[in-house]
Amino acid sequence: TQRDVLQNGMGGGDFLSGMLSVKVPLYFRRKQRRQVEESRYQQISAQQQYREMLNRVYADIDASLAGVQNNERLIDLYQSGIIPQAGQALNSAIAGYQTDKVDFLTLLTNQMNLFNFELDYYRILSEQRKGAAELEALTGTELGY
Repeated sequence: TQRDVLQNGMGGGDFLSGMLSVKVPLYFRRKQRRQVEESRYQQISAQQQYREMLNRVYADIDASLAGVQNNERLIDLYQSGIIPQAGQALNSAIAGYQTDKVDFLTLLTNQMNLFNFELDYYRILSEQRKGAAELEALTGTELGY
């Protein structure tokens, strides 16, 4: 039959054929260049995020340290000046009340002043300790408060 015979005259019965397929990457450099650029931008982005986080940690450390130092100064002021003076004023008011030179309202006012100063002192002490704990967490060191 006509179908069995090829154009070159060879018969179709003993004809063997094969096919080979090869992909030729014509645009491989362009694709690789895009991937390399994307990787580079991802690296730059990661570095910027790292620097941003580091700056945030340093800012938090500075703020915590400033708060702790300020509270330490206030604690010293309350311990060495304000509370002892308020205690002396109360003792003076007690002595004056016992000799009828000071009225009861003055005595109560001095007692309330001492109480409020002590309350402020312990509030500041608490804030100082919380700030120190925050500073320890940020730096990973023990400050010994």
